[in-house]
Amino acid sequence: MDITTTSSTENIVLRSLKKYIKYTVQVLAYTSVGDGVRSDPIQCQTEQEVQYTIYVTQAGLVKDEDVNSNTTRKTTLVRLNGNRRSLQIQKLDPKYKYEFAITASTAIGEGSPSKSVMITPSSRASGIKGIASTSNDRIKQQPDGSLLLLNVIVADVGEYSCQVGNSFGQDSITDQLIVNSPPLSPDVISGLHASESVKATLPLPPNVIPIAYSYKTLTLKIQPNVNDTEPVTEYNIFYRHPFGKWETAHKKNIVDYYTINDLSCGTPYKVYVTASNSLGTGDRTDIIDAKTSGESPELLSSDKLIKEVSSNEIGLNFDFWPDGGCPILYFVIEYKETTSSEWILLSNNAQSSGVFFISDLKPSTSYQLRISAHNSAGQKTGEYDFVTLSALKCIIRIPKTSSE
Repeated sequence: MDITTTSSTENIVLRSLKKYIKYTVQVLAYTSVGDGVRSDPIQCQTEQEVQYTIYVTQAGLVKDEDVNSNTTRKTTLVRLNGNRRSLQIQKLDPKYKYEFAITASTAIGEGSPSKSVMITPSSRASGIKGIASTSNDRIKQQPDGSLLLLNVIVADVGEYSCQVGNSFGQDSITDQLIVNSPPLSPDVISGLHASESVKATLPLPPNVIPIAYSYKTLTLKIQPNVNDTEPVTEYNIFYRHPFGKWETAHKKNIVDYYTINDLSCGTPYKVYVTASNSLGTGDRTDIIDAKTSGESPELLSSDKLIKEVSSNEIGLNFDFWPDGGCPILYFVIEYKETTSSEWILLSNNAQSSGVFFISDLKPSTSYQLRISAHNSAGQKTGEYDFVTLSALKCIIRIPKTSSE
């Protein structure tokens, strides 16, 4: 900014200059004829003065009003370099109020204190400057850090998390957003573009993931398709085992998880899901393969199976037969003399409790025993060799086993 002043004497005092500022000065003489030539410019600098009162805010920011001097320090709880404009004070007790005032010093001296401010530190950090996971015309980040959702739709359903942290630690909070809205009116539907009208009519296939298995249950995580424009009112779950008919379960309480109960142990199932709204049912999902927990039975060793042997009878104990996690439904029992090629079916529905006897055997004769254990997951077959008693003793050989 140029400042011009005139004088009829050889000496002149320049006034209203700012403190501690460099100025460039030129002089020229003039007469009634006109102005003369300007002198070469010279530079000079005004002196420092005692700092005027400065201002402090609760945000800890020092305003730059009247801070034009070469400030060497500001005095508050600590001494700071003059180029600092903020101060963070840590480890304050939130149970107390604190009063703050600031003075500024120059080479000339210390200025007057600022107006004091009273501050009570907060025990929690404010949630500002967060970043929204999604940003568009409907989802906006507010200046105070909050998240604003306009014209909420089903696609907004989900978990929303806010995280905050500082030098002392961090914390987070998560909220679940559930959208319950009435169906679109015919006027709204007719006003949509063609592609939007199709999507508004029927829901798209939901997202389905099997997440938990037990011997009798299967738990699915079901979530609406993010591109749905109308809320889902019901899910229809279809399932069947390999030799069964399709069964249906309806899920009207729209939550994320659904458990199918009363299933067969250790059995593979095929599952698919459709979603419905007030306008109808949409397309099904792809067929999902899932299996309940449990395996087919294992084989029992002969020393635990064969309980009693006499010259014409043998007793079998099924109490300790390993079931693979699924209860054994029945046993198929066959036997034959070792020299024979024909098996004799003794029972195709023997139960697993108590002792099962095979009678009318020949003394001192070698036999083969074939037992198949069945449960809902499958079956396992084992073969065992034994010899009936002679007059004094019985010989039991180590079995050969096979499975199928």
